[in-house]
Parts: sequence; structure tokens; C-alpha cells
Amino acid sequence: QFVPSYMDVEALFMDMKAHGQLTPILRTVKQLHDGLDDTTMEAGAESYVNSLNYYNSVKQAAKNNVPGAKAIYEDLRQRFERRSRTPEPVD
Repeated sequence: QFVPSYMDVEALFMDMKAHGQLTPILRTVKQLHDGLDDTTMEAGAESYVNSLNYYNSVKQAAKNNVPGAKAIYEDLRQRFERRSRTPEPVD
């Protein structure tokens, strides 16, 4: 008796049903997303550490004048240069 005349009660029940059906799917997808995000972050961190180890090995080889190492070092150096921690000024 208190339902406004302009309210579609059937649509309300359909929305509630859809919400009830979609919520468990959303939770499952969120868990999958979170797991993929964690795995991606871990893989990225591990690949960076291994790449840095390779770079340091090439750097040492270049210092020891191992043939071919200097060219590889010069190429890789651009990717591993330390960046300043102070933020760039914004105009």
C-alpha cells in the first residue's frame, strides 16, 4: 500500500535478482584480478632483479675490457641510469 504508483515493482525485483546473481561472480573475478595483479608484480620484480644482475655483470666485464662488453654496457646503461629522487620543477 505504500509503493508509489510510479514505481515499477517488477523491475525492482528483477534488479535485486540480478544483483544477487552478479555479486558472487564479481567476487570471483575480483579474486582472479587480485591474484593476477600479485603475480604480475612479483614477475616484474624478479625480472628486474635478474636484469640488473645481468647489467652489473656486463658492466664489470666492460671494466675488465672483455671484448664486446663495452658496446653492450653502453646500450644497457641508458636503461639502468639512476634517476634523481628530487622531482622535476613544474612550470
